Amino acid sequence: MVFAIIRAFTPALAVAAIMTKGALAADLERGQQLYENHCTGCHESQIHIRAQSKAKNPTELRWQIARWQEVLELPWTAAEVDDVQLYLNAEYYHYTPE
Repeated sequence: MVFAIIRAFTPALAVAAIMTKGALAADLERGQQLYENHCTGCHESQIHIRAQSKAKNPTELRWQIARWQEVLELPWTAAEVDDVQLYLNAEYYHYTPE
């Protein structure tokens, strides 16, 4: 009985995993586009690899992104701030999720 239930859910889980991976890639790409279009005028990659980084963990990284998004009056949604955080973390910081 248990194996029948597992077999019934396996295709659904596979589809969900593929959709999640696709969504993650889209979020990373959107984060990269937002960052490159709005942030690279002042930030080059060196700012993210300096020893005195102001962001010491994922929470501080997101806070810095949200802060500058407000200063620059960018009409980003919370999801877009998350996407930029996801991109920067994947590209430079490699913090583990909290």
